[in-house]
Amino acid sequence: MEMSERSTRSGKRGVRPRVAVALVLLAPLVAASVAAAWGREHRSLPAAATVLRSAELDAAALVSCFQGVQDDLLVGTDGHWVLQSVHGARVRLASCDTTALQDHLAAVDLPPAAPLAGPADRRARADLAAAASSLARVVLEARGTRRAMSRDLERRGYGAALVVGFRAMEADYLRAARQLTASPVQPA
Repeated sequence: MEMSERSTRSGKRGVRPRVAVALVLLAPLVAASVAAAWGREHRSLPAAATVLRSAELDAAALVSCFQGVQDDLLVGTDGHWVLQSVHGARVRLASCDTTALQDHLAAVDLPPAAPLAGPADRRARADLAAAASSLARVVLEARGTRRAMSRDLERRGYGAALVVGFRAMEADYLRAARQLTASPVQPA
């Protein structure tokens, strides 16, 4: 009687040598892969935090510029914008550039989350990802506000869009600043 017939009859099955070798070789490979992913994430978070903090400064300058645009707009006694103030606000708006913020956001390198990361690493990565998302919304709101400003401001809807766009941009900037401040990751 062969060995395989005996093991089948007794109800016990042996592990085939190929399966045993595959398991022995696969376990360290998986462990090394998980360790490499954790190490990559752990090393990249401080660099990403540094770039995001630079992007935060760019966003602060952008919000300040748009605040100046809003401050330049004056409403006359008839309830409409004073035309000279609209011209001055548009000139100032031309100096509100999103390029530096966009460049910093493009340079943020957050790798995929490690499969087995501790709660502190997960929170740190989540804070940085949320801050990057908030700063990307600052760029989006700046574009929308600029578009509203380039329209006919005599219509109340465009003036309201300008104010709402600025407020949304400011809120996104403040949200990003809170997320970066709460992050336990120290910049590189």
